[in-house]
Amino acid sequence: MKNANYFFLVIVLFLTSCTNSEVKNKTVAESVPMHDTVAAYLNIDLSDILGKKEAVDISIAYDQYFKKSKKFLGYELKPLLDSIIKVKQLDTTGLSLVFECIDGYKPVMALSKAFGKNRGYIVFKDKEAKDNKNWADSLTQKFSPYYLVWENVDSADHSFPWPYGLTKIQMVPTADEYQKIYPFKDPSVMKGFTLFKDNCNKCHAVNRVGGVMGPEFNIPKSITEYWQEEDIVRFAQNPKSYRISSQMPPLGSTVKQEELTEIVHYLKYMAKNKIN
Repeated sequence: MKNANYFFLVIVLFLTSCTNSEVKNKTVAESVPMHDTVAAYLNIDLSDILGKKEAVDISIAYDQYFKKSKKFLGYELKPLLDSIIKVKQLDTTGLSLVFECIDGYKPVMALSKAFGKNRGYIVFKDKEAKDNKNWADSLTQKFSPYYLVWENVDSADHSFPWPYGLTKIQMVPTADEYQKIYPFKDPSVMKGFTLFKDNCNKCHAVNRVGGVMGPEFNIPKSITEYWQEEDIVRFAQNPKSYRISSQMPPLGSTVKQEELTEIVHYLKYMAKNKIN
């Protein structure tokens, strides 16, 4: 894991009973071509795993989407990840979680954060929905099959992802995930890279790395090649002032203007470092 030469390997895990786990994982391992050094990507299909587990009642003091306390049915995230790590005997050093959603939203979070004091839950039912439905009719297509929520996270803390329409979780080496967009040649844009990664990469890709909910920013042409810097910053602050139907949330209240400028400087650097 640590000295990977970036051979990407996707392994779909099917976790059933303890009796069958070793047999099934042995079959998967035997079917995968191995290299001397391999960067293993574990692609966890939630529908294949969670349907076999018993759901629990979950109470969230403040839900970032609903803006109030909520009650759900679902599954705790940490035991799920822990069981996968133990079955696969993973070295968890430098791993990240990538959450894949139906709409192309793709937030990334350090694996270590999922094992912190704030418990995460993968939920499938809003217990307050009418007629015993999983979700209100207006939210069914948006939230199904799963929604990731967090316990005891302050309303002002946006460092935890709350993706809905969640279908898969990837467990990936952080270095591999960002190798195509990391500013190796210019440390001066490192701040812009970090800000982009934390605020933009969930929806927008650079060099095909990141979410696809919004447009790609670098391939085949960088946004900085056809938009002025001032317009990029102002659009990010208030997208509807440029496009009335834009679904992008304004960043003006969470990201300072000088930070948006740092992001643009990073994007200008990446315009000279395109990788298909």
